[in-house]
Amino acid sequence: AGFFGPGVRLLMGATFAVAIAAAAEIIRRRDLAIKVGSFASEDIPSVLAGVSVVSGFGVAYAAHAVYGMISSGAAFGLMGAIGLSALVVSLVYSPALGVLGLLGSYLTPFLVSSSSPNYVALTIFVSLVTCVTFALDARRPSAWLLAGSVVGHSGWTALIAWSDAPPVCSTFLLLVAAAVATFGAEFAGRRTERDTLLRIAAFVAPLVLGGVIWVDR
Repeated sequence: AGFFGPGVRLLMGATFAVAIAAAAEIIRRRDLAIKVGSFASEDIPSVLAGVSVVSGFGVAYAAHAVYGMISSGAAFGLMGAIGLSALVVSLVYSPALGVLGLLGSYLTPFLVSSSSPNYVALTIFVSLVTCVTFALDARRPSAWLLAGSVVGHSGWTALIAWSDAPPVCSTFLLLVAAAVATFGAEFAGRRTERDTLLRIAAFVAPLVLGGVIWVDR
């Protein structure tokens, strides 16, 4: 309604995101018996953590794209940090929070506009997100998290390969995909048939994509 300027709005949004994250952690640690609608008490911390992550993404995006108060580089770093943090803390909350963080991380470069993309930084960021995801899957298996990583990493590899980025960027991403697939197979242990198919997909995706890129370019 025009009562608050952009700075105050962003500050209120950031405060809300931090407060919700703190509430999620307090409820999780104290195991408070709270029930809201169909959510059981053990689900509340994960729901609140998810709200905090979405709010954080919203504040960072608004600060850059809506109000122009931070640069594209700062927005990219802030949103990337939020997404990676959500991935890591999903170990103590729920895999669903990890999926939210993974989605936000892979979408961050789309949300931050730039007239001259830094493909090297983008390649390193995508590789970092994928490596963190596979490391988390080794610690706490999640089919959704693993499938999202395979799709997201492959998608970014293709986009970078058919852009004006140096060929070394897409080549590096293909090597990272093969490396994390090998890492994942080493720590797979006893998994279900669905997990086995995902492991195979993780190996096959960079090989097929690499062949298509090599023939086309």
